[in-house]
Amino acid sequence: MVRNDGTPNRKKYLGILSLVKRKINSLTQKEYDLYTNEYANCIKKAYNENIAQKYIKEYLVKQAIRYKKYDYYHSRIWVEKKKYQSYNHLTTIVYIVAFIKSYQQGYSIVIGLLC
Repeated sequence: MVRNDGTPNRKKYLGILSLVKRKINSLTQKEYDLYTNEYANCIKKAYNENIAQKYIKEYLVKQAIRYKKYDYYHSRIWVEKKKYQSYNHLTTIVYIVAFIKSYQQGYSIVIGLLC
């Protein structure tokens, strides 16, 4: 039995492709712009302002024309996406299990951030 968890159809299971197929891009233009702006903000924080401004202008010009409404998928691309998706799911599960087990044994996990 499959439950409806509110995930939009465009973000659900990719499906198996036998030939090259045109699919709607999983990111909308707004989501793509948000991602681009977040990356630009990280650059601003990481570098001094002169270097950051030059790099951000070049980056934003490239990214503005890079968004495509449709993606073209081939079976090889499908396999790579499924591999990446599985890797992300498994690493998340392993992290959760390791966190729970170490907590049960009395260990505490300290996460350090690089700034």
